Amino acid sequence: MLLCKEPKEVLIEKRLKNRLPKLQLYDMEPCEKCKGYMKQGVIVIPFDESKTDFEETIKVPNPKFKSPYSTPHEDMMIDTKTPNFYTTGFFVLKDEALQRIADGMEKDGLSDASDIMKKGIEKRVLFIPDGFAKSIGIVTEEE
Repeated sequence: MLLCKEPKEVLIEKRLKNRLPKLQLYDMEPCEKCKGYMKQGVIVIPFDESKTDFEETIKVPNPKFKSPYSTPHEDMMIDTKTPNFYTTGFFVLKDEALQRIADGMEKDGLSDASDIMKKGIEKRVLFIPDGFAKSIGIVTEEE
C-alpha cells in the first residue's frame, strides 16, 4: 500500500468499500511489492509542500481500547492530525548514496537534515519536499 496504493488489508468493513472509498482505512504495512523496493534501497518520496495538507484530521483506533471486533466502534476512535502528502512520484536510492548525502550535509553543518536522511535509511522510506530534493540534486527540474 505504501507506494503502489494497492491495499494489503482493509481495516474497515468491506461492505462499506463501494460507498465510502475515501473513508477506508488501510493497513500501512508495506505489501510484498513495496518490500521489494525497500530491499533495493530507501524509497524516496518527494512531495509538493504547497499542495500538502499538513493538518488533515483522521480517525484512528484509540490504543486504550481493545475491540473484540475487527472494526473498532466509533466510540473507540480518536482524532489525530497527520500529513496528507501530495506526492510527486518516488524512486529508490541505494543506502550508500543516501549515506553520502547525509555525510555531506553533516560536513556542511546541516546536522538536522543529515539526521533525517539517516532516519530514512533506518526506516527504508523518506518523504522530502520537492524543493529540498531539487536543491541536493536527487531530483531535477521538469522541462
